[in-house]
Amino acid sequence: MKYIKVFVCLSILMLCVSAMADPVKDKLDQLENSIKQMQADSVSRNEKVAAALSTVEQIKQDFASIKGTIEANGHMIQQMQTENDRLRRDMSDRLLAIEERLQIYDVQVSKAVNKVLPQGSNEAESYQKGLDLVHNGDFLTAVSSFRSFLKAYPKSEMASNAQYWIGECYYAMKDYQKSIKEFQAVVDKYPRSDKVWGAQLKQGYCFAELGMADDAKMFLNKVIKDKPNSDEALRAKERLERLEKKEAPAEGGDLAAPRSGGDAYNYPLAPGVEKQKTEAPKENKPQEK
Repeated sequence: MKYIKVFVCLSILMLCVSAMADPVKDKLDQLENSIKQMQADSVSRNEKVAAALSTVEQIKQDFASIKGTIEANGHMIQQMQTENDRLRRDMSDRLLAIEERLQIYDVQVSKAVNKVLPQGSNEAESYQKGLDLVHNGDFLTAVSSFRSFLKAYPKSEMASNAQYWIGECYYAMKDYQKSIKEFQAVVDKYPRSDKVWGAQLKQGYCFAELGMADDAKMFLNKVIKDKPNSDEALRAKERLERLEKKEAPAEGGDLAAPRSGGDAYNYPLAPGVEKQKTEAPKENKPQEK
């Protein structure tokens, strides 16, 4: 009887345990399924992230390629602009040289019409003598020659040119203070001459060479304002850009260096004059006007 009771109790206990085991098993199955789903979702998300990263990397490569193409095109355009500016300056220099010759011939013809051909010839020859001295690099003697010309022919049509050349000669000799004074004489004595703008431009150059940037900018900006579409205005803009670059710090903390062959030494020469094959600071030929 005692064993029967024990057997009954064990049976009841086993039934209870069995009844409790089913919900636990179900919960364990649900938890396992949830973990598997989370793992599957994680793999899917990782795949999407990898695809997104691949797309971003491709976009970066495409952007770098486009940027490189733009920079290459920009460099090509800059080279073309530089070449166009050089050709324009070269053509302007040639035209200025031709104008100098034509002025001499014009004076001769005018004097011939007025039956004073000998005097007109002497006037042209005197002016040409000064140009020849500039051609030979004898700037100090050229100054004396042009002063003699102005004294002999104060009302000559080439008087403003002669005065301008005096300023150019002092500029070539790097006597910038005297050069400023002589160029100012062009402005004061011949205010209607087409040499006024060139004289003011070279005054700006002189002040720049003396390290007086503010004064240089004042004269250069005046040329740009008063004669905006002229060759002198173009040269003034180029010199202003050089001054700005010189004042602005470059990468690495140094001051920006001027362009090689700067326009301080890239100005027109007298008719027939060739530039010396020396370094820019030593090549200080005057500007043909």
